[in-house]
Amino acid sequence: MNNSAKSNIDSLYGALVEAAVDGIITIDEQGIIHSFNQAAEKLFGYKRDEVIGQSVNALMPRHYAEQHDEYIENYLKGYKAKIIGIGRDVPGQRQDGSLFPMHLSVGEALTDSGRMFIGVCHDLTGEKKLLLQLARAEKRFKDIVQNQKEMICRLDEHLRLSFVNQSSVDGLGSAESELIGKNFLDLIDENQRAFAQRSLNALFEAGEGVEELGLLLNMSGTAPDRTIDWTFSALKVSEEFGVEIQGYGLDVTDREAAMERAQYLMSHDQLTGLLNRQALLHRFSKQTKRHETYAVLYFDCNHFGLINQKFGHDLGDQLLLIAAQRLNSTLPDNALIARPGGDDFIVVYPVEHSSDTAVMAAAVIEELQEPYQLGEHLLTVRGRVGIAHYPHDGADIDTVIRMAESAIFYRDRLVDGLGFYNPQQQQTLMRTLDIEQRLRIALDLAQLEVYLQPKFTLADSKLAGYEALLRWHDGTVFVSPGEFIPIAESMGLGPELDRYVLEHVCEALVTAQKAGLSIKPIAINITMRHFGHADFCDFLFSCLQKANLTTTLIELEITEGVLMDREDKTQDNLRTLRDRGIRVNIDDFGTGYSSLSYLADLPVDVLKIDRVFVEGLNTAKGLRLVEGIIAMADAMQLDVVAEGIETQEQVNILKSLDCRVGQGFFLGKPQPIMTALNIPKP
Repeated sequence: MNNSAKSNIDSLYGALVEAAVDGIITIDEQGIIHSFNQAAEKLFGYKRDEVIGQSVNALMPRHYAEQHDEYIENYLKGYKAKIIGIGRDVPGQRQDGSLFPMHLSVGEALTDSGRMFIGVCHDLTGEKKLLLQLARAEKRFKDIVQNQKEMICRLDEHLRLSFVNQSSVDGLGSAESELIGKNFLDLIDENQRAFAQRSLNALFEAGEGVEELGLLLNMSGTAPDRTIDWTFSALKVSEEFGVEIQGYGLDVTDREAAMERAQYLMSHDQLTGLLNRQALLHRFSKQTKRHETYAVLYFDCNHFGLINQKFGHDLGDQLLLIAAQRLNSTLPDNALIARPGGDDFIVVYPVEHSSDTAVMAAAVIEELQEPYQLGEHLLTVRGRVGIAHYPHDGADIDTVIRMAESAIFYRDRLVDGLGFYNPQQQQTLMRTLDIEQRLRIALDLAQLEVYLQPKFTLADSKLAGYEALLRWHDGTVFVSPGEFIPIAESMGLGPELDRYVLEHVCEALVTAQKAGLSIKPIAINITMRHFGHADFCDFLFSCLQKANLTTTLIELEITEGVLMDREDKTQDNLRTLRDRGIRVNIDDFGTGYSSLSYLADLPVDVLKIDRVFVEGLNTAKGLRLVEGIIAMADAMQLDVVAEGIETQEQVNILKSLDCRVGQGFFLGKPQPIMTALNIPKP
């Protein structure tokens, strides 16, 4: 190579070195610095003129400086390289004496001037800071797992520790601040490092979704030698931090103790230490005695979820721990107690007489409802318990537990928080759940039909309007609205039914208008819960606006329960409807919470006399009641509609009492909405 070419290469090499973002330093076999690039100046705080010709030991703490000289000496004697060609994380020392973390990679070159070593120094300060930020961001996760007996850690893509729980701190023998950012391989016995590195890197390359990696490692980096059985898996933390490896470690130096711990975790709830459901079933099967009766109690805490929402899950966990302790102290020693999840507890224990169960259950409920002092908060929870007995209520314990659980769903049958299972309740519950599930499907598939029942003026039998009714043929089976509507309301489906009817009525009215038909108002029943929704009026008027319908074509029917609802939104909705021209009818008047003071204050237009009173018109008392209702309505300038008219005699009496409008099977039966409105088939 001629001198010109060599000069060009040297110039290019120098430019590359100076452009590098990492510090690059060249030393000879005696550790004397020969070159020091700009990035090294910035990293260590020295000018190159201050360090060239000086020992590289000035750039590292004393302990590492001594090790460095020993490494070079051993390497020159032919010993195995520990840094050269391998790289490792070491501390660097700045001119002001401060230390910083860096990754040192060392290469070797033979030059005209002799053997030279090139060190590339990568500053890890920012990365370690980022790892510490990640550790702080995971504080909640750490709070949950720090008391676990297992060692739990996470490794970044460079196999540095980004998270350790308290068991890892204890087991590895170093403070958390020292472990975060430390290379996990440095904690492993030297003879296992290469294998562990290959295995963990392969797990990283495979990414999420692969099977777990098990490694039995001798940890000798910090603590006294311990053997840890690690299970590693790759998981994606976030878009920012990418994929990490999570490790679970069991100290198996004492294998028997580790096996017992693993078995305990498989059979116990980790928060409370109580049995889990499967373990309870297993224990029961092992110790059940023939011809013995067992009480089965299923405890549930009311509104526990609200406590978690308001005060946080940590405080909720504390409450559950105390509740578990109270159960243990109150129940018999031979009781099996399990926490299946959430705020529920299962108790199974032998009893001489099933009648004794209620006494014990009441005592436990009383204990659980004592106030809980949790820090600065004094909380009280209300509990309920379902009670069943084995084998009286079922042939296997799992079935009896489910029966006890079902007993708490009948809130109206609970006495002092206690509910006893009986077969009829179970059948009713199963029927209710079945109706709910199939009703949801029917709503989604639009399988419910809207019918209209006509209303007539009694004086001349002219059509006055309609009431919209909902009918459901579930396949070939007719489900009575008297059954499915109360179930829908109890399961929170009432608003969905209301919207379903409103939308179908508006569609039919649009079709009738396009056909040039004369249309009378259609009254639609609105459930109490829906009527108080903040968005109810917006939904109603949106339907009318989309269909280009006037408000005079729709009337709303509400029960007397709405009159008792003094919530501001309910009252606002009533006033808004009146202001926008929607007439409001009080349905089934006289059977609920009738109050003249409420009627006088509320903007309603029509009273509908319930069929019960119409049926009693042939008695003197019944006649006076209906006469009184009509007179009261006249005094408050309200229209009256009589429901459930079945005979001509009832029509004649109502006419004599000046009841203007009526409806019932005698006057007209409900028909499908398109038929009732005389809309021709397409």
